[in-house]
Amino acid sequence: MEVLELARCYFWVWHNSNKKTSGLKAVVTDEEESIIQTFSRGYKSQNAESAEISGIKYIIELMERLEADGSISEDSDVIIYGSSRDLIEAVKYGDIMGAGNFKGMGDILLEFQWHKNWRLVWKQTAKEEFESISEQNLRRKATFGGQRKGKPSKKSGEQKVVNIVPIRELTRGKDLQLIFFDLEMNCNDNSRRLSGCEIISIGAVKYRKSHGVEEDGMFYSLVRPTVNPVLSETCMDITGLEQEAVNRAANFNEVFNNFKDWVGNLENSLFISWSDGDIRAIRRDYEINRSADRELYAAVNRNYTDFQLEFSEYMLSKNRISLKNALKLLKLDFIGQQHHAGYDALNMALLYEAYEKSGEGLAETAVSRR
Repeated sequence: MEVLELARCYFWVWHNSNKKTSGLKAVVTDEEESIIQTFSRGYKSQNAESAEISGIKYIIELMERLEADGSISEDSDVIIYGSSRDLIEAVKYGDIMGAGNFKGMGDILLEFQWHKNWRLVWKQTAKEEFESISEQNLRRKATFGGQRKGKPSKKSGEQKVVNIVPIRELTRGKDLQLIFFDLEMNCNDNSRRLSGCEIISIGAVKYRKSHGVEEDGMFYSLVRPTVNPVLSETCMDITGLEQEAVNRAANFNEVFNNFKDWVGNLENSLFISWSDGDIRAIRRDYEINRSADRELYAAVNRNYTDFQLEFSEYMLSKNRISLKNALKLLKLDFIGQQHHAGYDALNMALLYEAYEKSGEGLAETAVSRR
């Protein structure tokens, strides 16, 4: 796959204040303005400001997935054009207070700090550019049979960022080891602060369909943060971790290397977490700690799936289901301490085992809940 040196994304967001519904449309192109990816999504939001925030977060997720599948790299220049001037100016200048009612700015600012080659640019005509590029590419397909110069054609048309493939399909005919992993983060007491969002513990479980959890199937390690090593009161309350224990821990690079040794065969592993927040956290900490193992980082990004999304969609839930509630749906008790990376990973593996065995019965439960 050819990695793009330059990618452009044009997006626009709409909001219906009466119905509290919003939507996003976006197109990603190469430097020749041939479409690489199109994207659309509808979602709920209370006002136009929250709709814009959610829209940019979806765009960030889209670009990170393009980076994960190799369409762009961490060295690619990425220009994202949007039409919300106030919000984009606030991101551009790192001015969280200048964003007015835009809540959730902290995460967005962090993303653009980590992705040094990404730029968010205000363009009043972003919607018109989106429509024009889409129309031009349709004409190009009609004229040249969909062939791009020197490159194979790709389907256009709206699609979601995540087209989840069930784990059973990803593992069909393969004896993969499933690596269920969970992370705990150093969370801030003040949501307006930008520092402190680093991994402080990694937990994982090895699982095979043939015999369940492996004998050496448990991994757990604390991680000493690099940017902000001081745990917040909120973090210590939620996780039960103590500052002294984290101070004694190895840094991210060391723990990541130990994790690689424990995993073993990277190509025969499927990495699974409960929400894509964990894979995004690994990407962020990898950016901070550039000497972390590249081979493991590439394998996690290449062979990854979000079990929470699969389970929530299977249960026909409009919202993502928490791990605790997912266990309840299958009449399972949570084992151990919540918000402990090791126990969260173990419960995820046990949930998956019950989920696989439930089959049609679980599907009937989902229909009855709709």
